[in-house]
Amino acid sequence: MKKLLIIYIILFVALLKAGAQNRHYSAEPAPFSSDRYDEFSPAMYQDSIVFCSNQPDDLFIRYVTGNKQEHFNIYCINPDDTATW
Repeated sequence: MKKLLIIYIILFVALLKAGAQNRHYSAEPAPFSSDRYDEFSPAMYQDSIVFCSNQPDDLFIRYVTGNKQEHFNIYCINPDDTATW
């Protein structure tokens, strides 16, 4: 009887965990995302979004690493009245 109860508890927990994994999510690029640069780690910060990217800061001066890769910077996007994100 005790073994049967333990088996039922294990099955119940397994069914709960299996049901939690059936959620579907979708991800889409943000309006400020680009196909050309690497952008990652978005986070909300004081009604804004901050993220890392290797887009160049300046048109004429570029800082690169020893293997010719752009440095990563932290950018902040402030919403305006037309923001859809």
